[in-house]
Amino acid sequence: MQSMNVPRLSPELRAILTKAALAAMTVGAQRPDGSVSARPAN
Repeated sequence: MQSMNVPRLSPELRAILTKAALAAMTVGAQRPDGSVSARPAN
């Protein structure tokens, strides 16, 4: 996900994507196998 290369993104959408990314990283860090909701990390 290259959110930094999308300047036209609205602030609200960018905030939602940022929260989602942070949540995914937090969940991944808490799981022993590092998986995130059965979704590939990349």
